[in-house]
Amino acid sequence: MEYMERALQINCSVGTLNISGGGHCNIEVFSEIKRVYADFDGALWLNGIDGGSFGEINLFDLVSGLRFFSSKSATVILPYSLYYFKMNELNSGFEDLATLVSEMGWQEATSLTEISITVNSDGNEFFNKYVFAPMTEEEKADYKNLTEFKTYFWREQDSPYGEACVDITAYCGGDSVVRVPEKIQGRPVYGFSYMYVEGVKEIHLPSCLKSITFWGTDYLLDKIVWKGTKSQLVAVLGSEEAVYNLLYVRIANVIECIDGNFTLPEEEFSSSVNDTEEKAPSEALSAADNKILSDEFFAAAKEPFVEKYISERLLTQKL
Repeated sequence: MEYMERALQINCSVGTLNISGGGHCNIEVFSEIKRVYADFDGALWLNGIDGGSFGEINLFDLVSGLRFFSSKSATVILPYSLYYFKMNELNSGFEDLATLVSEMGWQEATSLTEISITVNSDGNEFFNKYVFAPMTEEEKADYKNLTEFKTYFWREQDSPYGEACVDITAYCGGDSVVRVPEKIQGRPVYGFSYMYVEGVKEIHLPSCLKSITFWGTDYLLDKIVWKGTKSQLVAVLGSEEAVYNLLYVRIANVIECIDGNFTLPEEEFSSSVNDTEEKAPSEALSAADNKILSDEFFAAAKEPFVEKYISERLLTQKL
């Protein structure tokens, strides 16, 4: 079938029905269709009338929506995982699944490959089954990021960066090596804020970041790994001095870049240890006065859990 915007009636039994083209396709069936293959760019409405039924409905990835009724149990096979289906809000085009999937938690969406929907017709009860593909390795990694960096917020098209993106505001995982993702659910990660988490030894930062904030001092990370050049990191933090300050207040022992490392000479590192131990909280805070402080710093300073860290010592850097 080619592109269509009209209804089609089928009165005879069909083994396999292939649907191609695009637009909106409305097919009324008065008999049995054993298999449907829909390589179709658009929305489908398959309606079994007077005992008409569908056995198996195979959808290709361009199908934007499905509404169907079958007088017998039917199986719908989808080309993507339930996680992908929910993440991209494809459920809005599927009448049976719209509310169910939107209210489903992410953990459930990663654990299911089938959903059964109860149907009541003329006093008969049966089930339509939706079968999803397994999650890809990329989707599994994305879900891991979603759980470990679950404290974040979306920025829409009106963000300061001119596009929809994600700002991560905390790490909630348990790994000793933290790898900040370049994307979460398809959106680029442009902001990363971090407060000390016990057990973390390394933080790996993607070069796509436009804002980097470290709360507090004395993390003593083994290293920060920046997946860009030294000059790119300087541009994000605002100055070379701001980069060295991360070492001076003992956020990390070394900052590795693809074209070299930032380190403190041994005597300066020893001096930084003594300075951070001897400074009063107010002095340590005033030492950061000439740094570029983020808007988030002033907003967060009003929160009780942040006031504790401000009173102890705070360093934050932002583009």
